[in-house]
Amino acid sequence: MKLAGLASYDQRVARAARTLLGCQGFDGGWGLTLSSVSSIVNTSEVLAILRAADVGGAPVRGALAYLAEAVEQHCRPRQKGGRGRTPGSSASA
Repeated sequence: MKLAGLASYDQRVARAARTLLGCQGFDGGWGLTLSSVSSIVNTSEVLAILRAADVGGAPVRGALAYLAEAVEQHCRPRQKGGRGRTPGSSASA
């Protein structure tokens, strides 16, 4: 027996997952908008939604590969100190 409102939640999560899967970047990640570069934060948030929708496979593997590379780039030291530039950005950090 499903709790009241849970079916509606499941439907909304499934719809969100379908929408997000159609917006995955060529690099395996997601950005804030369709025209934004992928980011660690946005990609991580999408993975939580995909998990809630019980989605796996190639899209998740691509996202995890993106995160593995992006975290490595993000953690590199800058010339002036601090963290490295935001992965995917063209501006200097």
